[in-house]
Amino acid sequence: MKTILIAITLMLGLTSYGQKQKTVDNFDMSTPFDVVKKSYKLSFFIENSLTLVDGSAIAIGDELKLGASSSKTSNTYETILIGTINGLTLYAINGTPPVKASTSIKGNTYTVSKIKCSRFQGQVTFVLELTNSKSTAAFKSMKTIVVSYLSIENGEVVNPNAPMTSEEALAELKRAKDKLELELITQAEFDEIKSKLAPLIK
Repeated sequence: MKTILIAITLMLGLTSYGQKQKTVDNFDMSTPFDVVKKSYKLSFFIENSLTLVDGSAIAIGDELKLGASSSKTSNTYETILIGTINGLTLYAINGTPPVKASTSIKGNTYTVSKIKCSRFQGQVTFVLELTNSKSTAAFKSMKTIVVSYLSIENGEVVNPNAPMTSEEALAELKRAKDKLELELITQAEFDEIKSKLAPLIK
């Protein structure tokens, strides 16, 4: 189902009309849908940076690490597909199902080479084209992959710029407390760390 949603979203990029923007330097995913509908084509490319709803940003040239598959029983990813954004758009048209990437590339780092947003039924989604220039011969077919917003949501792709979760902030504060008790940091340093982390914990 998720793969079908991604394919449909990519296919929509072929039917854009009017004088609306098809490329934009930066885009914020929290932009209201009516503004997006008025200003942008059905699909449009981001040339620099995409700001996610959580406030973090993903930019062209960023390095993203692949996490584990969201499936506990499969040796393939659920939302990471082999190929390019343009290639997957053609797949959507001719009916060829996209091929899911093997989890053998788990832990590898890929570079963001393209960012594409699409709007459909009141929702704006995005896909990223990622490239690994260090791919070995064994992984040559997976040198370029396409991931979606779902890939980040389910942890198949790790967003290095994502804000700390409450649990992560609490763990970091506890580590700082231990350092304070061991006199590895000063009270002033601990207070500064606490002031930054406390809002995330609450």
